[in-house]
Amino acid sequence: MSKHPNRKPISRRDIVRAVNIQSQHGSLVSMRLDDMEKIIGEYIEYKGDEKEFKKYLDGKYKSEDDNGSGTDSSSSEE
Repeated sequence: MSKHPNRKPISRRDIVRAVNIQSQHGSLVSMRLDDMEKIIGEYIEYKGDEKEFKKYLDGKYKSEDDNGSGTDSSSSEE
């Protein structure tokens, strides 16, 4: 029961409509992300920097992994 006497309760149709809108929005965002990924990949290919970019990414992210954040599931060496 609502605390506001003039407020209509939410119907099943309202909930279904809201879920469908959210689903459509999620699909649109996913399509846009895919498009951005393709555009960035095409631009890197166009510039001819694939090897240099890969080397840059490998160096940047491998150095972060070597810090040992303590989240490894492997047993510690003693």
